[in-house]
Amino acid sequence: MKNLVLGFLATLLLVFNAKSQDINNLNKDQDFKNYLKNELEFIKMSDPKLVKLIQGVTNESDLNKFFSAFNTNKISYSNHLNRQNQILSTVSNRYNFKKYNESQLFEVISVEILEIINSDETIFHPIQLPIPENTTLGTNCRRRYNNALTFNFATAVVAHLGCTAGNLAVIPGLICHAAVAFAHAAADDNAYLDYLDCIREN
Repeated sequence: MKNLVLGFLATLLLVFNAKSQDINNLNKDQDFKNYLKNELEFIKMSDPKLVKLIQGVTNESDLNKFFSAFNTNKISYSNHLNRQNQILSTVSNRYNFKKYNESQLFEVISVEILEIINSDETIFHPIQLPIPENTTLGTNCRRRYNNALTFNFATAVVAHLGCTAGNLAVIPGLICHAAVAFAHAAADDNAYLDYLDCIREN
């Protein structure tokens, strides 16, 4: 009887692992790409000047400032989050994200996001970059910029995953995601400013 139980458990484990896809294919996953595109489109709606006036998103008053800075409202943002959470949940189940801790997931996702950004900068750059006359300098600065965008995106994805347990029908759930989006937008703006400084070095 014991052998039968162990055999049954082993079979279940094999079936589960068979359904879990190789996370190294994440950069080719259209659902994951759509998630990134949607998130980037939302970040693009933000006003950098208003974002800089926000010190953080920790309460309902901050949330209202966030809505203004990102040209949205509670209903629209809730709808955006519901769509994004559905996509992210699908991707998470497909690649069994739960088997990784946060650090491991960040490392894996970073590699995949960098591959995506490098494959199509026209889509995944939040802003069109000025190109310097010095081609070598421009290439190096662009690499730094892509690396920064990757870090920001990977951090945001892992953080949004941590927020998905919250109820989007109540303020705390919205605040969690809004805090991540705010930090993401601010970090991307800093990355752009760093790029401009980089191409002016010579």
